[in-house]
Amino acid sequence: MNLNYTVSTVIILLFSFKTLLSQTHSNTDTLETARQFAYSKQYSQAIDLLKAYESYHPAEVNSIRLHAQVLYWMNDYDSAFQLYEKTLNQNPNPFIKLDYARMLFELSRIQRAKEILTEYLRTDKTNIEANNMMGTISYWNGNSSKAKEYFRTVLKRYPRNEWAVKYMKEINAVTAPFLKIHADYNDDTQPLQSVIPGIETGWYLSNWLSPTLAFQFQHSKDSAISYDAYSFQLSNPFSFSKINTQLVLSSGGFKSPSDHSIHWIGGIELNKKAFHNFTITGLAERKPYLYTVSSLQNSVIQNNYAAAIGFEKKRSWHGRAAYNIQDFSDNNTIQTFSSWLLTPPIQFSLFEFRIGYANNFSNSKENRYTSVKSIQEIIAGDTMITGIYKSYFTPKNQRVHSILSNLTFKPSNSLQFILNASFGISAMADNPYLFLDKDFNNEVIINRGFTSTYYKPLSLNGKINYIISDKLILDAGYTYEKTLFYTIRNANMSLKYLFIRE
Repeated sequence: MNLNYTVSTVIILLFSFKTLLSQTHSNTDTLETARQFAYSKQYSQAIDLLKAYESYHPAEVNSIRLHAQVLYWMNDYDSAFQLYEKTLNQNPNPFIKLDYARMLFELSRIQRAKEILTEYLRTDKTNIEANNMMGTISYWNGNSSKAKEYFRTVLKRYPRNEWAVKYMKEINAVTAPFLKIHADYNDDTQPLQSVIPGIETGWYLSNWLSPTLAFQFQHSKDSAISYDAYSFQLSNPFSFSKINTQLVLSSGGFKSPSDHSIHWIGGIELNKKAFHNFTITGLAERKPYLYTVSSLQNSVIQNNYAAAIGFEKKRSWHGRAAYNIQDFSDNNTIQTFSSWLLTPPIQFSLFEFRIGYANNFSNSKENRYTSVKSIQEIIAGDTMITGIYKSYFTPKNQRVHSILSNLTFKPSNSLQFILNASFGISAMADNPYLFLDKDFNNEVIINRGFTSTYYKPLSLNGKINYIISDKLILDAGYTYEKTLFYTIRNANMSLKYLFIRE
């Protein structure tokens, strides 16, 4: 009896083991077949096979990982996210967490990636990839101190890890005390020439204390007279990494060429990283207007208010829409609506190219186009009436539609050339003109009229960025801009020295 029972038990165990081996072999064959379908880009067949397999094995980690990867290759990101979320609710497997976090990071879903990585690192604190991703996210969110902690964890085990080394060098450069000297030269058709040297210094101490102090001198000259203006400004950014927000406060003084008073300047700027890759910006600032001869002869201070929303994703679309109000002390305002959009980059060799579209609408409450001469001078001289914009430029129903292009050439990690161009394909403005007229008292006056004028604006901008060494950075640029009312040329250069500890 006992012998028969023992024999029967052995037979059952042998049969069960054989069945188990068969099932395991079958499972392996199924996943391997699905993997082959995926590698040969037969994605639909792979998905069908994996779905059927998971209906019997819903907790099979390898199948779910492959399933989500295939969905990613198919660009069906939402389905991949849903699969990961469903799986993590049932089985918080660390491999699933890391795969999911990687996908979120690559697709710039930063907030959710941060949440998943935080959970993952509780069970594997030294994982290289997880620490690198968390370090990068912390850096992007403005928390440089936290970012350094993650990268140090990586470099402690792997001192030559390229990802960690790259970002540590970048963070050290961004947070190091610096001294920057710069100079601009402007030449426009008013005519007016300006030389603008300046010096700037700053030091990152924390997310709450990172002051920058800037001094600037502007020497301008028209055909006969020189004008000198001075300004200084202290600014400090405050980073709130938990809510992906940065607040920048600034305050300073400005001395106009036309008086001996010191005018207060400064502002507040708020940048909020919103959903996905969108950034919302709000700005309120008080600053001098120094772009016309008459603005140098009369002190002009403007209050500028702006709101914008931008989209920027690596290797994808870039865009921005903005609304701006310039408010002047003579109760006049200028409103501007603008937007632009750039396509994902096209890469060839060391070049990267984007093309896009921009539009702009500007309009002033009141027009400030005024006669150069008095009525008596005009009547006496019987001359044509010429005018200028008194103190500042005031557009009238100005609409511009442009084609944009952006070309970047990067022959090495230390040298980069950028060329931006804007070609006006359709631009129109109500162009002012002046004429003699009579008022209700039959007295001669100078009146103003407008004629719709079409034109072809053009803007070209070239930049060079050269990292001479870890401590020394050179930037230089040239801009040519032609509009209906003026043409301007600007050349600029800056040299920045970083006090990085060895």
